[in-house]
Amino acid sequence: MIKHIITAASLSLIASVAFAAPNLCTGSTSAGSGSAWTVPTPAKFVVTTFTPKCSASVFVEGAEDTTRFWGSSGSAKGKTTFIGNTAGGAVTSSTACDATGCTAANVTGSLTNAANLGS
Repeated sequence: MIKHIITAASLSLIASVAFAAPNLCTGSTSAGSGSAWTVPTPAKFVVTTFTPKCSASVFVEGAEDTTRFWGSSGSAKGKTTFIGNTAGGAVTSSTACDATGCTAANVTGSLTNAANLGS
């Protein structure tokens, strides 16, 4: 029974990451404003809509639940993704990228690691 509960909780976490993770910074070759984080109704962890400032060639994704926010990032010119969350998870390196640099897919893949960081 406990395994079923853990499996259900894990699947719901994966689903929330897969469907609620906006691309805040899309790897554009020029710096500028990213995509706005829009607060859902009812609000979860983030209660104020914000628009990040993005460096050139950087990918950033974020996700939240009612108790925390987590994020993942990587540079198209870099070799590692970085993750962090608000539940005591300091920023740390996550996964290695291809020799040609990180991609949006690398950052998306690291987002689950960010959700589990510090738990």
